[in-house]
Amino acid sequence: MILVTLIAMAVLMLFMKDDPEKWMSFLVNKDTHWVLFLGLMAILPVFGFPISVFLILSAVKFGFALGVLTVIIIIPLHLAGSWLMAKIFLSPHLKDFMASTGYQLPQFPNDRRLVFASLFVLIPGPPYFLKNYLLALSGIKFRYYFSINWTMELAICIPIVGLGRSAADMNFGLAGLFTAIIAVGYFVSFQIKKRITSTET
Repeated sequence: MILVTLIAMAVLMLFMKDDPEKWMSFLVNKDTHWVLFLGLMAILPVFGFPISVFLILSAVKFGFALGVLTVIIIIPLHLAGSWLMAKIFLSPHLKDFMASTGYQLPQFPNDRRLVFASLFVLIPGPPYFLKNYLLALSGIKFRYYFSINWTMELAICIPIVGLGRSAADMNFGLAGLFTAIIAVGYFVSFQIKKRITSTET
């Protein structure tokens, strides 16, 4: 775990130091070895790198079907890594961590824990990596954390993979379809969030 952390920090430092566009072209280059790409995709989002970048690039590099398969395999690695990081490193320093992020741990009613945990993942709010950490620290059992997160994140990520592939193929019909799916998803999520917020107040 320490070695993985050091590697991820080194890559992030290089990314921030160098030209981001240069790194983007490096990742998407057809000559980039798929093992290296998948390794970066498995590690960096756990430490805050936007997963959306890898969703689009995986579609460009591997196509839609393999891109989706990649997401199905990689997300569990993010979840397991975030759970371990949260429990080992963040839990002992929870107060300082929460103060630095500006977010609060999600509170789920015992009788509707699964429903509220699903909404927490699905509704826009904290970024992907932070949602994983916050949900892990909320006290929810790992089997619920894993199954809920995996299911909800696939529902969010697969349309983005499709958008990346259709854009690469210049298929404007499919691009419009996936854009509409994403837009409807966000609209419904915001409406649910708005209703929950109004109910709480």
